[in-house]
Amino acid sequence: MDMFAEMLGSYAIVVWVVVPALTLLLLYGVIRIGVARALRDHQLWMEKNRPDDLLSSVDKF
Repeated sequence: MDMFAEMLGSYAIVVWVVVPALTLLLLYGVIRIGVARALRDHQLWMEKNRPDDLLSSVDKF
C-alpha cells in the first residue's frame, strides 16, 4: 500500500506542475495570436488610410 501511495503522490506532483505549465502555454498562444491579428489589422487599416503626402497630415498655419 505504501508503494501505491508513493506513486499517487508522485503523480500528484507531476499533475501539479504539468497542468499549470500547459495552461500558461495555452494562454501564451491565445494572446500571441490575438496580438498578431491586431497588428495585422492595424497595418491594413494604416495602409488603407494612408495620407497622400506627408504635409497633408500636418496642420497648416
